Amino acid sequence: MTPRMISGDPLKGRGEITRRAERGAMDCAVKALHLTLPGKTIWVRGTNGKSSTATYLARYLSREKKTLLYTSPHLLSPVERIQVNGIPIPLEALEGLERRLVEKEERGIIPRLTWFEAMTIHAATWACQQDVSYSVWEAGLGGPLDATSSFPADLSLLTPIGIDHTLELGETLAQIAHSKSADLEGIPTLSGWQPPEVLSTLTDVAWAPEVRSSPRLFTPQERNLALARFAARTLGVRDLSPPPRGVLGRFQLIRDHPPLLLDGAHNGEGIELLADAFLSQYRSPDRLLVGMGKGRLTPAVLAALHRLQPKEVGWCDLPYPWTSASATPLNTDWCGELPEALNWLMDAQGPSLATGSLYLIGGLLRALEGHSNAKG
Repeated sequence: MTPRMISGDPLKGRGEITRRAERGAMDCAVKALHLTLPGKTIWVRGTNGKSSTATYLARYLSREKKTLLYTSPHLLSPVERIQVNGIPIPLEALEGLERRLVEKEERGIIPRLTWFEAMTIHAATWACQQDVSYSVWEAGLGGPLDATSSFPADLSLLTPIGIDHTLELGETLAQIAHSKSADLEGIPTLSGWQPPEVLSTLTDVAWAPEVRSSPRLFTPQERNLALARFAARTLGVRDLSPPPRGVLGRFQLIRDHPPLLLDGAHNGEGIELLADAFLSQYRSPDRLLVGMGKGRLTPAVLAALHRLQPKEVGWCDLPYPWTSASATPLNTDWCGELPEALNWLMDAQGPSLATGSLYLIGGLLRALEGHSNAKG
């Protein structure tokens, strides 16, 4: 069942949700606020499957101990990003944390933080207030300059690395892998399946045995679950029975008949894996809705989308404030905006799919609220 949207962004005064590739302000704030995380800290880095892997690991850990989960981006409300044992931080609590942080910024106790840095500080503060035994941190860009890296890790997980954020991380898989793993020396690191191009870069990791040798036998969510289970076993969790499946906006079925799925894959590798999973369960989609950010409609993405062989292709511009790519290379049959894009999908007579951006998926989920044909 799709969670209901909680209105309001307590951090909206900070402007757009941005990250910066340096950690000076973040480290200064952590030191000034005397933030030391309780319990064990786990980093989750990579390109594809970070949120799902982090979510599944937190579900395993919370069976035995209080566990904080920090993920990004959010789809319906900022409170999704900070959860303890599956319960989002109350909006009122997040508002209070933000007020107190702004006061410290205005008094010069800490430097002015970006939206993402402030949310990361709030997650750490909430972990301390809730006295958690574990905190699971999905990285933003990943690597030593990421805001989440201000909190030393006891364990690190690497999900499959792909081509993404090339301006900040590098243009090749090997460069991106190096950027994401440059500070992992001395930290026990577990990895699921990785592309061959990055194997020489990741020389000191333990491999999840279920997925390293035969990745195509697994759907993306099965691979994410396998890595989470490997990490849970490493951390001593006794109950390794499968946790509840399903992560918001990731291969999410919102209608059974005819099937309608939403998935936030947004790069070539991610959409290729999505195509494998979709075609293993359904025929080619009657309608494929795509929406992507500027610069993301790459040849690799176009090739992966072409594999789906949809009957009709639609394009939806991303909701404000995100800048959309040009739809020209797709040869679309329909172009529009939200919420009309959801209606176009809902009118399909066969299996259909929306993908290309988590911001598109979040917009569709918001439009979905109250739609009479939605899966309950």
